[in-house]
Amino acid sequence: MVVVGILLVWYILTAGGSTPERWIRYMLTAFLVTFTSNFLFNLFSSIDIGTLSYYLCWFFKTLFHIGLIVGTFTWCGYADTEAGHQNYARRDKRNPHYIPFIIPIVFIIINFKTHWAFSIDSELNYVRGWMYQLEMIYLIIASSCLSLSLIYANRKEQDPHKMLHILVTASFPIAMLVGWTLSFIGEGVPVICVAITIETLCLALGNSNIRISVDKLTMVNNRNNLIGFINYKIKNNNGNLYLLMLDIDRFKSINDNYGHLIGDQALVLATQILKTACKPYNKRPYIARYGGDEFIIVLEAQYSEIEELCNNINKLMALESQKTDYKLSVSIGVAKYEEGMTYSDFINKADSELYKVKNKRVLN
Repeated sequence: MVVVGILLVWYILTAGGSTPERWIRYMLTAFLVTFTSNFLFNLFSSIDIGTLSYYLCWFFKTLFHIGLIVGTFTWCGYADTEAGHQNYARRDKRNPHYIPFIIPIVFIIINFKTHWAFSIDSELNYVRGWMYQLEMIYLIIASSCLSLSLIYANRKEQDPHKMLHILVTASFPIAMLVGWTLSFIGEGVPVICVAITIETLCLALGNSNIRISVDKLTMVNNRNNLIGFINYKIKNNNGNLYLLMLDIDRFKSINDNYGHLIGDQALVLATQILKTACKPYNKRPYIARYGGDEFIIVLEAQYSEIEELCNNINKLMALESQKTDYKLSVSIGVAKYEEGMTYSDFINKADSELYKVKNKRVLN
C-alpha cells in the first residue's frame, strides 16, 4: 500500500499528460484504493465496535473488489494504448470496451444481498463465494487477451529496452494468476496485493525509463537513447545495417515566417510521416530525433528497401505539404555500417552523405 502510494505521488509530480501516463496514474489510484480497503478491513475485523464493525467490513471488502476490477480495467487501458489501439481511451459513454468491466462491478455492489462473491460471518471472517472465483478467472482472461494483443502489436520492436518493458507489462495476468493461486493457502498474507504491487512497481519504473528516453515534442526516441541503440545494433546485426540522417529543408524559414509554434507542429508532422513510412517493415525501423530539425532512422534492410523507404518518405512529405501553408520536404543521407565503425563514425558517415545531398540541391 505504501509503495503504491509513493509511486502515485511520484507520478502525479513528475509524469506528463500523455495517454499512457494517465492510464498509469489511474491504475495506481485504483490499486491504492484496493490495498487500503484490504488494510482497513483487517483493521476493523480485529476491533469490536459492535454492528458498525460488521458493516465497515462489508464496505471495505466491497471496495476492495471494485478497486481490483477498476485497476485491471485501467491496466487494460494502458496495455491497449501501448499496443497502439486507443480503444479504451475513447471518451465515449457508449464505449463497448467499458461494458465487460461494468458488469462485474454491478454484481459486487449487489453482493450485499446475494452473497455470491463473498460474505462476512458473525465473527467478521471473510468467506469467499463462487462468484469470487469466477471474478478472478474473468479478470485474468480479460487481461490475458490484452496481454497477447500487446505482444503481437510489438513483435517488430527492435529496441531491447522497449521490448523488455512490453514483456513486463504483458506479465500482469501472470501476476494476477499467481496471486490468486497462492491465495488459496489462506488470507494471512494478502498475496494478490503483494503480486500486484510488484507488478505495478516494475511497470511504473519501466515506463519512467521509457519516458526518459523519449523526445517530449515528437514522442520518438531522443539522442541519448539513440546512441545506446546504435551501440546495441553494432553488436547485433545481420550485416545490412543502415543509418538514415534526415534534415527538414528550409526549416528556419518555417520558424521565421510562421512562428515557432507552427515550426513545432511541422516537426510533429514530419515525425508522423516517418512513422507511417516505416510501418510496412518486418523489423520496426528505429526513429530518433537527433537534434533540432534532424532525425535518424536505423534499420536492417536490403539497399533496395532503403531506396523504397526514402521514396515513400518524400512522397508522403509532398502529399502533406498540400495540406499546409508551408512546404515540407527532407534531405536524406544514407550510410551502411562497416566493420570496425563506432557509433560516431556511423553517424558522421550519414551526416557526410546528407551534406552532399544538400549541396547537390543548392547547385541544382
